[in-house]
Amino acid sequence: VPVYTLSTWATGISALVFILMAACSSTLPSSLPGPTTGLLLAFLALVPTVIALAALLAAISRIGPARTTIVGTLEPLFTALLGYLVLAEQLTVRELIGGTLIILAVLTQRR
Repeated sequence: VPVYTLSTWATGISALVFILMAACSSTLPSSLPGPTTGLLLAFLALVPTVIALAALLAAISRIGPARTTIVGTLEPLFTALLGYLVLAEQLTVRELIGGTLIILAVLTQRR
C-alpha cells in the first residue's frame, strides 16, 4: 500500500472514531472555536500527526522496520536537545545520563 494512501486512511479513520466518541459524550463544546483556535487545531492535526505518520511509514518502507525503530529511539534525545537550543531549557544530570544511554543503546544496535 502506498505510504500516503495508508497515512490518509489511518488518519481519517482515527479522526472519525474520535468525532463519533465526542458526539456520544456529554462534553461537547457549546460553541465552535474561533479562527485562531481552528488554525492551531489544524496545525496540530497536520504536523505532528499526518506528517509524522507519513514520515514513519516512508522510513519503514525505505530502511525497514528494525532500523526505523532504532532511529525512532533517538526522538527523546532530539526533543531534549531542541528544547535546550530553541527554548533555553536546562538539562539536568538525569537527562544527560538518559541521553548518553540512548546514544549507547543505538550504537550497540548498529550493524
